[in-house]
Amino acid sequence: MSRRALVLAVVVALVEAAVAAYVVLTSDIEHHRYATTALALTAGLSFVAAGLVALRRRPENRTGFYLAAVGYLWFLGAAGDIDNSALNTAGRVVSNLAFVPFAALVLAFPTGRLARIPDRLLVRITALFVVVGPASLLLFDEQPPSCNNDCGRSDIVVYHSPTIERVVDDVWAAITVAIIVAVVGVLVVRWRRASESLRRLLLPVYLAAAGALVAQPNAVTVGASGAIFGLLGAGVILEWRATGSLAGNYLTLIIINLGISFAVPGISIGGHIGGLIGGFLVTLGFTHLHGGRTTFGGITGAHAATLIAVGVGAVLIAYWKVRGLA
Repeated sequence: MSRRALVLAVVVALVEAAVAAYVVLTSDIEHHRYATTALALTAGLSFVAAGLVALRRRPENRTGFYLAAVGYLWFLGAAGDIDNSALNTAGRVVSNLAFVPFAALVLAFPTGRLARIPDRLLVRITALFVVVGPASLLLFDEQPPSCNNDCGRSDIVVYHSPTIERVVDDVWAAITVAIIVAVVGVLVVRWRRASESLRRLLLPVYLAAAGALVAQPNAVTVGASGAIFGLLGAGVILEWRATGSLAGNYLTLIIINLGISFAVPGISIGGHIGGLIGGFLVTLGFTHLHGGRTTFGGITGAHAATLIAVGVGAVLIAYWKVRGLA
């Protein structure tokens, strides 16, 4: 990367950060303006800075590109706090695009190369999900159920039905959990195959990836926060399979984040607990012990039944909740 390109990249990041900060600090939608601004600026600028340094030093490795892309797209999350309904609707559709290069980053590290299967397939599924998911929610209700009337109103509602909207929300949340479990499964397999020196390199990256997800627990999208808890639930099961103990790092993260969920008003506690349970069940269904080691088999009838059971359960609970039966 040339010096001129580096300067331009830094200027673009600073402009994005300034605009995002202005949107959040002047928003009537966001109730935790200063905390949200501090978190968003710290995370976004950290990704951009790390990416530009990596691109400067090793331009042939795409890890730097993915890092920087996460940072630049991260600031789009502020668009969900714009007061104008039309801009807010567009903002919520694009506010989670950062998860596309984020998935590529985690799967490609440290070489910067994505294997055709499963890496590129998972990244493409993630891209489809973060674009179609939020847009589909906005078609059936002016505000997602997780918003608690704290979001901007959708301008693209084609059929007003909170029941359909909640069912769509929970279906996408279940799909999110499945995607995350698949990514975690790939990472666990690579971890077990890695040498000790490579594990020391991978560990801080994997922990930072989990931290980045936990740092954005209230993203307004199809079950994003529930999916993050699904990741934590999957982590508990994988850690238990590997160590034989549930009292590990993932359980500590769950306790901390559940405490935040109960302490901060406006957070969907049911969505978080539901995601946690979904992560438990899906990971239990997709893993088994063989010779004292955790293995991941192909998609069998039992695996398909697990996914269907979790998805159907999520839909039924959502329907009963909307109808006042649960």
